[in-house]
Amino acid sequence: MIPEEESPPGGEADADGGLPLLLLPCDGGSVRKGCDPLAQTQRSKLQHRRARINQQINKEMRMRAGAENLFRATNNHKVKETVALELSYVNSNLQLLKEELEELNSCMDVYQNDR
Repeated sequence: MIPEEESPPGGEADADGGLPLLLLPCDGGSVRKGCDPLAQTQRSKLQHRRARINQQINKEMRMRAGAENLFRATNNHKVKETVALELSYVNSNLQLLKEELEELNSCMDVYQNDR
């Protein structure tokens, strides 16, 4: 088993397959007023998903830059067709990832709790 897949005792696995999250009081001992451990966990999940999407966007951007360089550098018509197809695939993936990130950014319910 890969170490990242192991769940620590008392941990709760993330619904989207991420690392386990622990429910702990905010200040290490007592729970402060307005400090909901469940809200902290939801906030962590949201931030983790945002970070993962940003990493995927960065990867797709590097792929697009490389494909654009190859497209400009080659004179082979068959290679240009293949690279153009790959560019359209990468661009559609980027669009989907950006839409998913916008959707996550619009989910501000986790941050708005009564105090």
